[in-house]
Amino acid sequence: MIPPPSRRTVLGLLGAGALTGLGAAAGPARAHDGTGSSPVVGLTGRHQAGIVTSPQRHLHFLAFDVTTSSRAQLARLLADWTHVAASRSGGATRLSVTFGVGPGLFCGNGRDRFGLSGGRPAPLVALPRFTGDSLEPARAASDIALQVCGDDWPTVRAATRTLVAAAGDRARLRWDQWGARAPGPHPRNRFGFHDGTANIALDDRAALDHHVWVSSGPRWMHGGTYLVVRRLRMDVEQWQAETVDEQQRTIGRFKHTGAPLSGGDATSPVDLTATDPGGALLEPPHCHVVVAHPDNNHGVRILRRGYTYDDGVGAFGRHDAGLFFCAFTRHPGRRFVPMQQRLARFDALSRYVVGTASAVYAVPRGLSASTTWADQILG
Repeated sequence: MIPPPSRRTVLGLLGAGALTGLGAAAGPARAHDGTGSSPVVGLTGRHQAGIVTSPQRHLHFLAFDVTTSSRAQLARLLADWTHVAASRSGGATRLSVTFGVGPGLFCGNGRDRFGLSGGRPAPLVALPRFTGDSLEPARAASDIALQVCGDDWPTVRAATRTLVAAAGDRARLRWDQWGARAPGPHPRNRFGFHDGTANIALDDRAALDHHVWVSSGPRWMHGGTYLVVRRLRMDVEQWQAETVDEQQRTIGRFKHTGAPLSGGDATSPVDLTATDPGGALLEPPHCHVVVAHPDNNHGVRILRRGYTYDDGVGAFGRHDAGLFFCAFTRHPGRRFVPMQQRLARFDALSRYVVGTASAVYAVPRGLSASTTWADQILG
């Protein structure tokens, strides 16, 4: 059974307004029924919310390191976070909290702090460094991730403040990232192109079962998935110096419509063999859509859930803006990593994009009405 929330959590909920008109008070949280693009955002069900939930307008990603050495305190922390998430989820703002654990929680720096090393899911392995990355130490992989999304920015902010407060001295926030996206299934990114045009449809249950949901390993991962996050700084100034034709040949799509250069509309499949009257391929061999195409990656597809970020002018006067890339896959090492290595080597778009953060997390299945994230991870 779910233990009662700790005094710290109750005070955090009161201080952030969860009991006075925000979060859960805006409407009932609804369980995720696993049927695809349902708008439901509650904690219970086969899958966690925030994965096939229709993407909300705002994201706040929180990367925590566990600071306590006590297994009991870790259990209390995960239970407290469960209560905060349950109290906030749902409502008119469609707030969701998605929970994930990194490899370091099971065995960080060679230490099995909580007796969990034997329960680590085999695919949960730190990502390699990819060619072209310039990873920032302050944004290194963390023990735990919380992806908080919602359609109202103040509500998302209030929820994340409560989650941070509930951590107390048991975990510290290593880094965080705000992101936003325009309405619609294919919003434009910082380069002015539609993003996620060839994404897995949220109601394609067969594709989700094959590419996203896990059906092996620890029981708590059955119906779960793996989250890969990549913070991608986009060189907008260099990109804007290119002609529209060069931009389109780099992406492999028309800028105005999102249609592939091989023809059709924004939803048309890319034809890798289409040629112009002179016999030249309409899709350049090193353009993004060709290098990332499933036919060139052993059929691999991932579920993208990206958000644009803008952190203003950083060091040396460089504008720090781009894409906070979230991707869900059933096996990061076999699916995402080979595809990203190929992109880093051959994708013409890579010269305009730099990875500044890169991490992977195991995202457990959804909760039952009587369990917490502590029950899943610690047993």
